[in-house]
Amino acid sequence: PSWEKDQWLDFAQEVKTRREEIKASRRLVSGAAELNMGTLTAIERGLFKAGVARAIKLAWLFEIEVE
Repeated sequence: PSWEKDQWLDFAQEVKTRREEIKASRRLVSGAAELNMGTLTAIERGLFKAGVARAIKLAWLFEIEVE
């Protein structure tokens, strides 16, 4: 996906919300999505350096629809 800034921020919030809803730790989610914890934190904070490929892994893990 090639998201605009607002779409990235919405995605970041959705990842964080879903992780918190299932009460999953960052360590658990980062392992399941094959990301390091720093990358997961960057994605949850809406930092765009996280990369689209990594975001797609999280989208798959949390069943978030992406364009």
